[in-house]
Amino acid sequence: MPRSDAFVSVVTPIRDRMDYAAGFIREVHAMLERTYANFELILVDDGSTDGTGEGLRKLLKELDGLRLLRLSRPFGREATILAGLESSIGDYIVIMLPESDPVELVPAMVERCRLGSGVVVGVEENPARQKGLAGFVSRCFHWYCRKQLHLNLHPGSRFFRVFSRSALNAILQIQDRVRNLRYLSGVVGFDADPFPYRPQWRVDRPPRRRFTRALSEGIGIILANTRHPLRFVTDLGLAASVINLGCSIYSIATAGTRAVGDRGWSVLSLQLGIMFLVLFVVLAVLAEYVGLVLWETRSRPAYFVAREEQSNLVQGLVQRRNVVNESR
Repeated sequence: MPRSDAFVSVVTPIRDRMDYAAGFIREVHAMLERTYANFELILVDDGSTDGTGEGLRKLLKELDGLRLLRLSRPFGREATILAGLESSIGDYIVIMLPESDPVELVPAMVERCRLGSGVVVGVEENPARQKGLAGFVSRCFHWYCRKQLHLNLHPGSRFFRVFSRSALNAILQIQDRVRNLRYLSGVVGFDADPFPYRPQWRVDRPPRRRFTRALSEGIGIILANTRHPLRFVTDLGLAASVINLGCSIYSIATAGTRAVGDRGWSVLSLQLGIMFLVLFVVLAVLAEYVGLVLWETRSRPAYFVAREEQSNLVQGLVQRRNVVNESR
């Protein structure tokens, strides 16, 4: 079967787990070499300290089409993937996590992206459904993002996905310091085509995210994409002030008709409690936005690359049709 002429870049973040990463990298390379005439496999080392960097450099001598970016220190998965995306040159860019993503699904996802989808999103099939408060909050969050923010977020979506070059260029134009790569495709307006799949865990599956962490991530997405929380606390403060003024007027108007011992102290305590609650809700929302503005105004890059290397043999350049030796 002839190989596809699509140029495919695969971005893989790695940190401190060379024991299973080496086999994964060889499996991905074999798939790319078998399926595509032109490809690159970008390995981004997130400041590993267990000898992973040395193991990756050995692979550069064995396999062609590999590129290695080593970050100066651990910056987290989002920044690590971003470093690989900004360095990629392919027509279609795939994000793969070595601990879970199935290699054999990449050609199908790339082909679906070629058929017109700007982004193909890997969605875990039958994820453990959250119950109770966590499930209710999750459903409310996705409904709010879909109806109010016009972000079509897919529950169960993971980092495993494919970007077209035009979609990735649009995403990389977003210069926000606070990024969530799993949701930026909705921000730029490209259709996100869900691709159901079952992760193939090469290590013990990590526990599900804590509710507090998921809640913090959801709040960050809302704050970064809308002013609705500010409008909400403005309306809430205005409504509470009107109610408080009405209670005060009523208390003054009826002061002469009540007994000395009945001055409405319980009502006054409730009134003060409600007003302080509203006040601190307003302060909390303002503090979140101030923190977001402070983070956005910092001029620090999202990551620092300490070293960049590539395979000694550069794959496919001789056969590339857009490379010429002479010009007329």
